[in-house]
Amino acid sequence: MVVCKNNTCNGRPIVFGTRIEVQSILWRLLYGDSKEDILADYNWISEKDFEDCLSFSIYAVSKFNNNKNLNWSQDTPHNIFD
Repeated sequence: MVVCKNNTCNGRPIVFGTRIEVQSILWRLLYGDSKEDILADYNWISEKDFEDCLSFSIYAVSKFNNNKNLNWSQDTPHNIFD
């Protein structure tokens, strides 16, 4: 699950229960790391967490393309798909 909290990683989207930022996963993919490499290095996140990071990136681009406000930060964690 991807969540955002004001007091964690400056409100940037992270994998729930960690401090792994979604952008960290995406950058690693961009520079050629495989899903298997990333999951091996971050063995405390699940395959579902990895897929949620990808889904989040699609969601964010969709929101951006629709000119919607991209204020992810909230006082409490939340599932962006709710």
